[in-house]
Amino acid sequence: MRASLYLINKYFWKSPLMIVFSFVVPILFIVTACLVWSILNTIQPILIMPAISYIPIVCISLVVMPMMIFNFKNSQVLRRMNNSNVSVYNFIFVFIVVFTALMFVSYFFCLSLATFVFIKNDAVLATWKTANWGNILYTMLLVILMSSSIGITVGLLAKSAVVVQIITITILMLTAFLGF
Repeated sequence: MRASLYLINKYFWKSPLMIVFSFVVPILFIVTACLVWSILNTIQPILIMPAISYIPIVCISLVVMPMMIFNFKNSQVLRRMNNSNVSVYNFIFVFIVVFTALMFVSYFFCLSLATFVFIKNDAVLATWKTANWGNILYTMLLVILMSSSIGITVGLLAKSAVVVQIITITILMLTAFLGF
């Protein structure tokens, strides 16, 4: 278990792309959406938060996960696991748990940042207190399952890193702008 966690951690911090698409890009999408809707003054940012709040999950599962899978595939880490004491099933389980935890952390970080920066009134706190967190978690799990399955499929079937990036970033842009 520790060896699997060490490998995932090592490959995650090895590439700045992983960090940028985990925290910076979702914040930029949320800030852009809030600014656009605030400038247009047609809708309050609190009303679009549910639509754009899942961008961090989609960024991680559609960009970071496929690139990590592709990096593991190219470095032949998965083939060498048969000769080591790390089981492949243990590695896959740790991979899924680590990225699910990363999705939750990024989601709540970006959501809290956007809430406290762009929405400055007590109605926001009242809205979050009366929110149905069961539905929010259910929707979050559905988004995680759907986008992770697409990301894992792209990461496993692609032949080059450029193809992975083109496909996943195209899907990410469509998802982000449909959320606006």
